[in-house]
Amino acid sequence: MATIIEKEVESKATGFQSWTPYEYHLSEIACHLGYDKKNMETRLAIARANLHQLEELKDEADEPVMYAKLLQVHEEIKAGKPVHHVCHWDACASGSQIQAALLGCKITAESVGMIDPKVRKDLYTAIGDVLYESHGVKTPRPELKSAIMHCGYGSTRTPKNVFGEGTPELKAFYETLDEVVPAQEVVKDLLIGCWDDNATFHQFTAPDGHIAHVKVIGEVYHRVEVANMGSFTHKVNVPTTKTLGQEGTKALAPHVIHMLDGYIVAEMKRRCGYSSVLVQGIKDLIELVLLSKDVDIDSYEVDESNMLATNYCLLINEENIKFYDVNTLVRAFLRLEQMLEYTSFDVLSIH
Repeated sequence: MATIIEKEVESKATGFQSWTPYEYHLSEIACHLGYDKKNMETRLAIARANLHQLEELKDEADEPVMYAKLLQVHEEIKAGKPVHHVCHWDACASGSQIQAALLGCKITAESVGMIDPKVRKDLYTAIGDVLYESHGVKTPRPELKSAIMHCGYGSTRTPKNVFGEGTPELKAFYETLDEVVPAQEVVKDLLIGCWDDNATFHQFTAPDGHIAHVKVIGEVYHRVEVANMGSFTHKVNVPTTKTLGQEGTKALAPHVIHMLDGYIVAEMKRRCGYSSVLVQGIKDLIELVLLSKDVDIDSYEVDESNMLATNYCLLINEENIKFYDVNTLVRAFLRLEQMLEYTSFDVLSIH
């Protein structure tokens, strides 16, 4: 049985890192061998060090079927064939990342890998380490992850199931969350507090204009009698109102965060997969209009206090550009210029 040759490489990243398709492929191999919590440089080093024995390491793979597919892809790459393989990537505690951004919380942002690009953060392991080192509470990672995720969206039941009700361990769990991801509790409570007891629906708008309309649903049970066949109970979902504290009234916490998660994915798709002709044309149009207004784009101090979604930039044309203020036009120009620095490619998502 082959043994994985391990390597540890310190990252020297200072910002966004660009990798080749082959490097993404190597990284995926390392991830399936159990090194998904390592930084990119370490994953690449481990994959390269084990290229001669990838087949022998198949028993070490976390997901044998996916790993077998990667081996087939690797052979096709070696043969110089186009593989059309899609690398699979998951976010790192994206809910907590969004909560950190909404509150501007540096402590939470640091814990979820939003500040130091050299470190591959694993939130659940970090919370587990603090929980053990500070409180002596040791919890299996899968159970701890479930408690953290559900708690972040308003659940009290799951943490109780993991740590017990009214126990010192449960108290330690909440204290650890306040220490490691303080934004999670604050944002969650703010969103739950937005519940309207008199509303039959709640509605909120994403930065790109998409509207989420969430009905408040109640259950009505009817006893149905059928001649010569007896009876049965039929459940009907109906619009209703609910008072905060009732079942389902914490729903705004996950709904708003998931809406923003979907918005981020939509932004990635817009910025990565675009028509170069369209984007270049809009960029040139904006530049002409700004020049006519004597605006120096390079020295202009941009106000980025609000969110500018890319779809609004792509809607600019000769007819409506007069309705855009200078600040928005400069921001749109810079956004489109940044997009054009990279060749367009499609992003596939499960959202």
